[in-house]
Amino acid sequence: MRRVLVLCGAIAAASAAGLGNNTVQTVTGATYGEFLQQAAYKKQWVLLDFYAPWCGHCKRLDPVLAAFAAATPRAAVAKIDATREKGLSGVHGVDGYPTLRFRRADDAGEFRDHKG
Repeated sequence: MRRVLVLCGAIAAASAAGLGNNTVQTVTGATYGEFLQQAAYKKQWVLLDFYAPWCGHCKRLDPVLAAFAAATPRAAVAKIDATREKGLSGVHGVDGYPTLRFRRADDAGEFRDHKG
């Protein structure tokens, strides 16, 4: 419960500071490169959420990702439908849903799996 309160406080502080305009973007194979370029230009961390539309865990993760994006303007957050974007899913080694991959703002290459 304490974590939820801390998260809510962070979201409220970000909104009050005018930082709450960062959103989760839907990315496809056609927009993936542009998404990464914009994040690199803004020096943002990148978080990729590979999901399946029918996945219950993925649906429950949606509001958490939205809150994280709103509270964290230094991160670019993307949702990728892994059932449609097989090419991106293959490149990132997606074998279950949801799969979260991230990379630091100053790391131009390697994505890492979220181990949690």
